[in-house]
Amino acid sequence: MKRWIAVALLLCILCTGCGLVPLTGGFSDLPRGFSGSYAGLYQSGDAGKGVYDDDEKIADESENLYAEEFMVQNCSDSKKSAVEIRFAKFHGKQQCFVVNTEDEELCRITYELKLQKGRMKLVFVSEEGSVFPLAEVDAEDARDEVVWTFPKGRNRLLLVCDGAEAGEVRWAVDRPDCFNEGTDELEPVPEITEGPSAFSISV
Repeated sequence: MKRWIAVALLLCILCTGCGLVPLTGGFSDLPRGFSGSYAGLYQSGDAGKGVYDDDEKIADESENLYAEEFMVQNCSDSKKSAVEIRFAKFHGKQQCFVVNTEDEELCRITYELKLQKGRMKLVFVSEEGSVFPLAEVDAEDARDEVVWTFPKGRNRLLLVCDGAEAGEVRWAVDRPDCFNEGTDELEPVPEITEGPSAFSISV
């Protein structure tokens, strides 16, 4: 009987796409804006072909990616917005933040990246379509922060990958309004600090 219950629970997880990768580091306790996962394979556009080294394709608003076992969790509080992404395989781009500014504004961006294979970068895209890399890794780990000047208008922050496998992305923007609008009760977003990573991945 216990065996059948376990099988039923497993089928529920696979059908809903939830629980594939448990969130740690306090993210699971935060108010959720958007969360989603692809239990198996998902692709759109040209499946991410030629996106990584093509600024025009990166800046394009249309979805263009290939992903396997992909999970994203957004969260926000009164001071910042954060996102945590994990995947088995990812190729192409995923928009993470939209920052609307009425005037030029300085904003701190904090990130932590982990990758076992391929290439991965975080990029800034201005309203005019100009693309600037914020961070990039090749099968390695990185953790840092940058103070970035957001020009007036609609600015976007994207994750872009090329043949990436077993990856983790955790980054935060010191703006509370990048997503999760309408949340009444907000909890603190955990800081990304120096030292051992707050989470690990096993794919």
